[in-house]
Amino acid sequence: MNRNTDDLSTQNFQKRHTRHFRLAKTGLWGLVDQGLSSITNLSLSVIIARTSTPSDFGAYSLAFVAYTITMGIVVNTSTIPITIRHGAESLDKFRIQLRTAVSTGAGLGLISGLLLVGVGLLFNSSVRGYFLLFGVMMPFLMLQAVWRYIYFALRDPKIAALCDGVWALFQTIAFAVLIIRGDKDPFLFALS
Repeated sequence: MNRNTDDLSTQNFQKRHTRHFRLAKTGLWGLVDQGLSSITNLSLSVIIARTSTPSDFGAYSLAFVAYTITMGIVVNTSTIPITIRHGAESLDKFRIQLRTAVSTGAGLGLISGLLLVGVGLLFNSSVRGYFLLFGVMMPFLMLQAVWRYIYFALRDPKIAALCDGVWALFQTIAFAVLIIRGDKDPFLFALS
């Protein structure tokens, strides 16, 4: 073999190695992001289960299921299509699609929030409170979910993980304040 062939082999190996390393790093950040998101949801559910009656926890669970279903619909209609269709485009071309995704996510979050408020108004129990809470928060929760997926589409999962890390930090602080104060109202924990 001559020197040029050795150099090309080394360069190809380095390119493949770098690409595999980037993919592994992206996957790791995706795992961190999903872990943070899951931990915040789980911790909220556990605290509400421990501070409420079975009936109240059932009411919270109904509202949480409505939120989860809504998030799946919003993410799948606003961010997944642009990721599939436009993920390989330049950032300038992609920006237009990002604005569309954020607008769609915000609009669907607002519509679903209004629907949850409407459903909540049909009840006279703790179901009402949780549906009203999730209804009011839905546009903000959907925007956060949309931005998470957008950062993945932009191939920057560190920012998505950072957003979920900040969310987890503030949620932990809010839980700590409520626990230190001795609050046992599950609605306050859900609000945090």
